Amino acid sequence: MLYRSIPMLGNRLRSGWSLLEGLLVLAILATMTALAVPVLENNEQATPAVRRFLADAVRARSLAQSSWQETEMKLNPSAGAWRVEGRDGTVHPGPLADASGWTSLGKGVSFVPSGKTPSVFRFQANGRATAKAAICIRAGKATWQITLDELTSTLTAGPVGKSK
Repeated sequence: MLYRSIPMLGNRLRSGWSLLEGLLVLAILATMTALAVPVLENNEQATPAVRRFLADAVRARSLAQSSWQETEMKLNPSAGAWRVEGRDGTVHPGPLADASGWTSLGKGVSFVPSGKTPSVFRFQANGRATAKAAICIRAGKATWQITLDELTSTLTAGPVGKSK
C-alpha cells in the first residue's frame, strides 16, 4: 500500500507551475503592457480631438439646414485648428473656439492629409455634402480618419489600420 501512495503524491506535486514558468508569464505580460501603454496614450489624445471635430462638422451641417445657407469647415493644418464659416464668411464659433472662432486640436495632435481626397468639408443649404472629403488626425502613432460621404452626407471616423 505504501508503494501505491508514493506515485500519487509525486503527481500532485508536479501538477502546479514552476517558478520559472511563473516568471516567464510575468515577463511576457510586462512586455505586452509596455508595448500597449504608448498606443493607448496616443489614442487618449486623438479621440477627444476627433470627437470635437465631428461635433463641429455636424453643427456645420445643421447650421446649413437651419439658416438655408452653405457652410464650410475651414481647416488650418499648420496651426492644427478649424472653424465653421458661412458662405458669406460669417464665423460661427464652437463652444471651445478662441476669440476668432478657431478650435484647436490640442498639444501633440495634428492634421494629416488623407491621400488624394480633398479636405474641404462643405455643406449645401439643404445639409447635403457638396463633395467627398476626408482628413486624418494624428497623435503620436495613433491616426484617425474622418470622412464625409458625398451621396449620403454621412460623417464617419475610425482609426487607420497601421499608422506610420
